[in-house]
Amino acid sequence: MAIDPYALCPCGSGKKIKFCCNDIVEDMQKILSMRQNNQLHMALQSLSRLRKSLKAGHPGEVWVRTTEATILLEDNQLDLAKTAVAEALESLPDNPQLLALSAITSVLADGYQASQDIVNRALQQSAVEQRNLIANLASLLAQHFMEANKVMAARQHLTLSLRMSVDPAPVVEQLSAFDGNQSLPFWFRSDYFMKSVDVAEELKEEYQAAAELESCGCYQLAATAFEAIANKDPENSGLWYNTALCLAWSGDEPGAIEAFGEAARTETNFDDAVACETICQMLELLDPEEGIEVSRTLFRVKSVSKLLTHWQECPYIVPGELSPEEKENYAAKLQLIDRPQVPQAELENMSVEEVPNLIGDITVIDADADTDSPAQVLFEYYGKAKLDSQISLLTEAAQGELELDGKTEIVATMPTEIHDLHHNWYVAPATPLHALHRLSRERWERILAEVWPNLPLSALDGKTPLETVGDDESKLELTAAINSLEAICDQQEYFFDPQPLRERLQVPEPTPLVIGEETVLSTLTLAELRRLTISELTDTQLTHVLRRAIVTKLCSLSYKVFTEILTRPELLSEADTSAVYSELVGLARTKFNREEALEWIEKGRDFDRNRNESIETLAMWDLREATVRLWDLEDSRGPQILKRLWEETSVKLPYLKNVLQTLVETTGIQPPWESGIIQSPDGSGTAGGEVWTPGAQSGDQSGEEKSKLWIPGQD
Repeated sequence: MAIDPYALCPCGSGKKIKFCCNDIVEDMQKILSMRQNNQLHMALQSLSRLRKSLKAGHPGEVWVRTTEATILLEDNQLDLAKTAVAEALESLPDNPQLLALSAITSVLADGYQASQDIVNRALQQSAVEQRNLIANLASLLAQHFMEANKVMAARQHLTLSLRMSVDPAPVVEQLSAFDGNQSLPFWFRSDYFMKSVDVAEELKEEYQAAAELESCGCYQLAATAFEAIANKDPENSGLWYNTALCLAWSGDEPGAIEAFGEAARTETNFDDAVACETICQMLELLDPEEGIEVSRTLFRVKSVSKLLTHWQECPYIVPGELSPEEKENYAAKLQLIDRPQVPQAELENMSVEEVPNLIGDITVIDADADTDSPAQVLFEYYGKAKLDSQISLLTEAAQGELELDGKTEIVATMPTEIHDLHHNWYVAPATPLHALHRLSRERWERILAEVWPNLPLSALDGKTPLETVGDDESKLELTAAINSLEAICDQQEYFFDPQPLRERLQVPEPTPLVIGEETVLSTLTLAELRRLTISELTDTQLTHVLRRAIVTKLCSLSYKVFTEILTRPELLSEADTSAVYSELVGLARTKFNREEALEWIEKGRDFDRNRNESIETLAMWDLREATVRLWDLEDSRGPQILKRLWEETSVKLPYLKNVLQTLVETTGIQPPWESGIIQSPDGSGTAGGEVWTPGAQSGDQSGEEKSKLWIPGQD
């Protein structure tokens, strides 16, 4: 791209290039072309020659230096880039481009904490003229906060990057990925906005200054300013709320927790107070002061092959799975369980209490002759039992092939309440699908009916939810704790309906949020969208909420929106109706509601059949139905559908046979298309047109002798 001679000169003089540094335009144009062609070293050499040729005090030196620093950053020469910027800043300390580059190089070299002063200067002085550099700085800070698990700060800096970016498409993609990441609590997967607060006349100037700091992204400075005002007006909930948001966005989560607590205490609207308290609880769960320690221990290995052979004999060590990337660096991945596996013959009927829990990850690393690195084992432990006992278990099972290599490092702390609720099972590969479904359903039923109501919660000062029933002083915290539980369930893709639990614990339902046609729905958080009466939304509003539901995958919101969409024929032309039915099937499955899933499957298949969709589309609906029906072995229609798909549909769709074969392997049934027999899990079956059901007789039968299916290994 050609340099515009009438653009403002990059040297920062305020003049146009033609009337300032025009004498170096030809050289800079060549260097720009080299950069665009990725000839970075050649561009740096040309810049060095050009800089040496300039007379002392030539304004073009700043242009050369900023270009040099930018290319050095692109070439990952961080120290040289930082030096180039620092030298240029000595000549022009207030240059917006240099300030932005200095902030970026400082964060990369020294980290965010050591760079806050220059970051704040850049945000205040460079945002107008250097929008794209500030967007890059904000993205860099978002990455820093995400790595530190400060998710509210990470998302807000992505939003700041979007606001500043000249090319917003990549940032929009990042934000969509963030909001769709169900491993994050849904309370943190949407925008939050500052409240417009009425303050006394004598505080208005301070308030305006704080608001300006927030608007340019100086969140720590804004938090300090808002907190100073809040201390002068301590019963003003809006001031504490704004303080809390700025603290959270700056990464100061302990400060944010305290400020959100003050906002909840002073808020007169119960639902808004609950929202503040819920954010408090969710932030505390992200970085708890106490809980289950996650530790990392390193071992030296004498012989990897002998070690793996010995560990195969240990009932507490089970195989893991290496990703394609990990296979390039690691010899094996194993997992530690808290109890031996149930024998294969008993998998069908095992109880929830018998399922082993994963309590540690074991990574085996081969020796590297090139770097002279010995073979090692990295053990990450997150169980409740004492670490020493688990290390002893590993070393004893290794039979002399393993020895400690340094001290154990504590890398994180997991809240006890999260640890007790997380689905961290080890399910043997041979576990039948219907048994796994039964166990998962029973586990969630037990968690919601017994475990969580009797679990001491830090938010309730160590009391259990059942112990606070009827206590008005704990009603706010208990209501928020149910919200936190819903978020935890959603993270594990379980569709939790909190209404029965609210009734049991005597806490109120959220008040429906009333909006008008003029309401800007993009300003509502996911938590607020859940309070909307979806049936009262206009088509335009419903379409907006549909888009949010699709991105975030929030179960409770998605279900309301999808079912409402189906009642509005005028919107079905804009929505993928078949996909809506498919999503509703998935949501019913996350509730373990078999009958509802089958109902949505039937409606979705009828819809596609009436549209004369392809045989492949209809076969997918049949596969869904067969899978759901196989949750219950007394339902004979599942095997019948599989048999029909194998014998009829796979003739036109040959790849379907591989899909069907995989399905019967995971369900633990014999292939129903073999010899016309639908086989039971214990090996008995019926021939001809008869269908086996679990209640049918097996073994020797009186009367006329019947032919049997031969199974390898039988006499």
